[in-house]
Amino acid sequence: MIIYILGKFPHYSQTFVTDEVKGFSEKRETEVFSLLPADPTGIIRSSPRFPVHFKIFTGYLIKILSRSVNYTELAGYAYALKWAFAAASRIPSGAVLRIHLPKYSGLAALVISKIKKIPYVPVFHSYDLFGHNPFLLEICRNAEYVETISEYNRQRIKSITGIDAVVLRCGVDTGRIRFTSEKKRYGVFAGRLHRTKGLDRLVRIFAGSGIEIKVVGGGDVRAYRKIMKRGNIKAEFTGPLPHDEVIKIIQDAAFLILPSRISRNGDRDGIPVVLMEAMAAGTPVVTTAVSGIPELVKNGRTGYIFERDEEARQICLRLIEEYPSGTAETARAFVEEHYNITKNIEEKYRILNEIIIRDRLTD
Repeated sequence: MIIYILGKFPHYSQTFVTDEVKGFSEKRETEVFSLLPADPTGIIRSSPRFPVHFKIFTGYLIKILSRSVNYTELAGYAYALKWAFAAASRIPSGAVLRIHLPKYSGLAALVISKIKKIPYVPVFHSYDLFGHNPFLLEICRNAEYVETISEYNRQRIKSITGIDAVVLRCGVDTGRIRFTSEKKRYGVFAGRLHRTKGLDRLVRIFAGSGIEIKVVGGGDVRAYRKIMKRGNIKAEFTGPLPHDEVIKIIQDAAFLILPSRISRNGDRDGIPVVLMEAMAAGTPVVTTAVSGIPELVKNGRTGYIFERDEEARQICLRLIEEYPSGTAETARAFVEEHYNITKNIEEKYRILNEIIIRDRLTD
């Protein structure tokens, strides 16, 4: 049995997790335990009342008190610790735990693993690896193996822990995303309205250009709308949308722009799935060389990477006028080969299944 320990599920900006859960559940009994409240239907389960396992509980409580850097983090880890003891009573002894973005959920899995004596696999993406994660070393060293989504992340994990993580990519269902070269005269930004996504840079990039931008995603819409208005940018904010509607907007766009940046606390993108979706749809991507993005976007071959705002402006102006069919076709083929979710889930499951079979044979 495979059990996911996740911070929040479902999460509209983490379709890669939802898709993986669906793929695994078709192969083996799979359940999701979510730290934060979510819709209680389907495979989501709420945590039961809190039992006490004094020695482990107090040990980790002391670590939380000594390692947390602010009240928010302290409260988050304290909640995760309590939640872990509650959830442990519902998790069968033969399970394997799988944890995406293992910060608070990573501590929960670590505790459950010690109580139940079962293996777990953390999957590192972005803030869980580059932001403050005081249990990172312990999570990695006690894991069955460590998984991550990019070579860039693998090198980071190696430098901190000495552990050589397995790189297994996220991906998209290319069979469900239609490639089209018929584009409309607008660009699109899709993602969380968060500093790491660089949405504020669009003011400098598009000021006075006349290019219309559709902004798709949740966050402080009011604040960013004011920023765009002050910069005289023609921007339409849609808010969060169903995934199919997001894909349609991306398919029709002349380009997708994502000016990702590293924030002051070290947070950054992993390899945004929205870039894969755009490339699969035949929509040129314009982005930055942050984190593992260059592993997907090969400048001039599968998309466009910029450093300066003026450089991005010129690329986008050109894409409005002229469709780069060769680049778009190469990008689609690259995603089909390396970021195909069906193939990638098969590989993830194959490795995880070896653990389950091994543990059965040794019982």
